[in-house]
Amino acid sequence: MSDVVGFERVLLWSDYRTKKTSPNGDDALTFSGVTYKVSKDSASAEVVFYPDKSWAVDGKTEGADGTFLLGHERGHYKISAIAGRQMQDYFDTLKVDKHFEHNANTTARKIVSKLESVQTRYDVETNHSLNKERQKSWNDTLKRVLTDKNPSLNSL
Repeated sequence: MSDVVGFERVLLWSDYRTKKTSPNGDDALTFSGVTYKVSKDSASAEVVFYPDKSWAVDGKTEGADGTFLLGHERGHYKISAIAGRQMQDYFDTLKVDKHFEHNANTTARKIVSKLESVQTRYDVETNHSLNKERQKSWNDTLKRVLTDKNPSLNSL
């Protein structure tokens, strides 16, 4: 099992830009995902966070509510981390042959597509962290899946 760059990162509010108002009514936005590189005989995945595209509304990061909101935003990054680990685990099992590059790219695209749908479902089910009961349930699930030997978006 290869290491995935960015897998262990823990986000802090200092990683985010501050905005005076929200462009869409949300209190914060985490822009994260997975990038990958594939060649004819190797492949690697990286979990990425884009601080220049991630933001929090000024005043929403303070106190218990801010801590809870940060937990929700960290959840987005954890979902990306699970996708990155799943992708790298797949790359590590691929046989290097004439189909390697095609198989790696095809599966990587499927994982990125699944990542996008899980991120959307996370926000819908938690109502962007406002549904505290569902948020706590997601937090528990993310913690469990991240400690799995082979984490997968299919476990979410």
